[in-house]
Amino acid sequence: MLGRPIRIAVGVVAVLLFFAGAPALAQQSQVDSAKQQRRSVETVVEVRDGHSADPAGPHGAAIEGPTLLERVERTRQLRGKHLQKPFLGRRVAGSITTTYEAPTPVAVRSVIDAAVQQWDSVLNLSPGAPVEISILWTDLGSRLLGQAGTEGEYRDAAQFPTDRWYPAALANQLANFDVNGAGTPEILVELNSGLGGDWYIGKDGRPGDGQIDLYSVVLHEIAHGMGFMGSASATRAGAASVDYAPPSIYDDFIQTDAGKRLTKMTEADAVRALTSGALAIDVGFGRTMPVSAPTRFVNGSSYSHFDESLDPSAPGALMTPSLRNGEIQRSLDAAVIGVLDQVGWRLATPLLQPSVGAVSVSSETVEVTWEEEWSTPATFPDAYSITATPTTASGPLPSVESVRVLPPVAFEAVLPRLQNGTAYTLSVAPSRAGWPPGVSVDTTVVLPANPNRVTGLKTVSGSPVELVWDAPPASGKPISEFEVQYRTGSERTWSAARTTVGQSARFELPNGRYFFRVRAINSTGPGPWKETPIQGVSSNTVRYLPVDGQIARLYAAYLGRAPDQSGLDYWRTVRAEGAGMVTVSTAFSVSAEFEQVYGDLTDIEFVNRVYRNVLGREPDASGYAYWLNLLDGGAGRGRIMLEFSESPEFVTRTGTAPPQSAPSATVERIYIAALRRLPTTSELQAGHVTLSRSGGSQLAQRLVESTEFRQLHGPLNNAQFLDVVNENVSEGRGDQSAVGILLAQLQSGTSRGSVLARLAATPAFALATGSAT
Repeated sequence: MLGRPIRIAVGVVAVLLFFAGAPALAQQSQVDSAKQQRRSVETVVEVRDGHSADPAGPHGAAIEGPTLLERVERTRQLRGKHLQKPFLGRRVAGSITTTYEAPTPVAVRSVIDAAVQQWDSVLNLSPGAPVEISILWTDLGSRLLGQAGTEGEYRDAAQFPTDRWYPAALANQLANFDVNGAGTPEILVELNSGLGGDWYIGKDGRPGDGQIDLYSVVLHEIAHGMGFMGSASATRAGAASVDYAPPSIYDDFIQTDAGKRLTKMTEADAVRALTSGALAIDVGFGRTMPVSAPTRFVNGSSYSHFDESLDPSAPGALMTPSLRNGEIQRSLDAAVIGVLDQVGWRLATPLLQPSVGAVSVSSETVEVTWEEEWSTPATFPDAYSITATPTTASGPLPSVESVRVLPPVAFEAVLPRLQNGTAYTLSVAPSRAGWPPGVSVDTTVVLPANPNRVTGLKTVSGSPVELVWDAPPASGKPISEFEVQYRTGSERTWSAARTTVGQSARFELPNGRYFFRVRAINSTGPGPWKETPIQGVSSNTVRYLPVDGQIARLYAAYLGRAPDQSGLDYWRTVRAEGAGMVTVSTAFSVSAEFEQVYGDLTDIEFVNRVYRNVLGREPDASGYAYWLNLLDGGAGRGRIMLEFSESPEFVTRTGTAPPQSAPSATVERIYIAALRRLPTTSELQAGHVTLSRSGGSQLAQRLVESTEFRQLHGPLNNAQFLDVVNENVSEGRGDQSAVGILLAQLQSGTSRGSVLARLAATPAFALATGSAT
């Protein structure tokens, strides 16, 4: 048994020989190869009757328990005998060369060549980086089908994607030259000639009773040589031994059923996991296949195969530990080549084409599910694009709508903002960064004739407050009436519905913050509600929102007038982008309008003006002295005026919304983003505590996990969760590229609370809610 794998530098001479006749390249390769390390690894052994911890065997036939085999270190040395001049070497297909190390029957070579060609058809090989397979047709006794492995493993952090060990054939592809030297094979395969007539040697896939399909075995063995094998080995007692300093690249993708990666565990935990019966391998972007992990670690079998429990007809069955007599496994399917894709091979197969399942159509919404069929040679996509392209419409033709879904968390999507009365072509298309577009699966859907959402919904401040909207796009049936409702900011219950045939409604409401909603109705039924962001209702023209109130009071205090709309919009934006009120107040104090109205005031004149404008009286002696002392001490005029304008007396006098602290504003925005309402007084206080102790993400996570959130929004996958929050924060108008990035972060483990808190903190949302920053 080999001890700890050795690491030696690759000989430069071999590299120079490969590049003979190309001095410039040879010189560069010599520099590159000096960085590379090599280690020897053990072969994967295939026992004729298969491996099983169950004495009855995996298929009910009594078998002998697996033996622990001593295997020699291998370069071009197989079964302890140094090979002489190859019997036959020839290029079979692409960049793959087979070398027959001993006389091999023509029929056997024909089967092997066909299997090699099949492998070549699924790989995108570099012409400058050969894959050489050494085939030895020799007597291995009565029990072994064959054994295979890599000539060695190589690592070079400068040229390879990671610092892991890579099998020789893959190392060639990554470095784009013959790393282990011209004439030295990268993959070593031994096949048991001693089985004689027990082999089925044919390409038509029709073995006789009791025969073993040679073609299936060759496909299987080549996979091991390409890197479908782990680096752990067995002790004499049948336990596992690991060397993760560093591991083979294959080991990086082994994980427990719970998703914990083997290479992230302690050595003791990894050893236990290898015989836990509960291992899997990531075959592509989180998709997994079960891996063989019997309670006794079997050298050359454990975790270098898919689990024996796979049905022989299931994807991946080629790479289980055993092959039954008469069984045919000739599919290089998505599960098998997914492992090679993960470790670093470039594939030549198309992106996997989905199979669309259920399509559900309702008012404004299409839901679609799809499945992946892994039984064909295909590359796993890293995402699916679901697109609804309008073809005909009762009203104006709407825009194309699409969502992007990341597998394997979800194979379903919801398109929630489609136009009723419109026919769409619904496409589900696989995609992957750096790959040509995949083939989409298309179907036609027609949305019902329910009314569409109203547009242009807004409030006009004043007493009474007026709600106005525009008619929705046509859906094929005329609108008979509209329903209108409102609710206060911190309540969930809506008012009784009011109906109107017009496109406006008036409400006598006390100053405060409210939500309003409107929907159209026709003979088919109601359309979807259109809801406003939180609205500040006031008896004057200034919205009853914290920031609007602060700005309006500065206008009154400095200039003695109400704000004009352009000025109000400007200062709202400045505040939403993070400027403090002292900064805004200071800008007012040096504005051209202030100086034009009042001239260049001394500190005494400034204090007098503040008292008159804000409090409507002359200053008292003590107050007069207090404010002058502050100014003499260096306090800015902006700060002095702000303290006056934020006073309860001036807030009441102006009828504006009271000031708001930044923490209170943060809590309110998180509540609106999650629950579409303001917090109650007790919730606001509790939110302050959570915010100070754990931050906004923790508060948001608590709301996302609340019963109220589930009752309001239902069960949501990550894409649907983002749709809901995007609607709450930006009425569905969020940057779709940013939404895609957030979705990827959610799929990678970022908490929903963290994402919601981030969206609730955007300047646009602060602007929409009129809250402090």
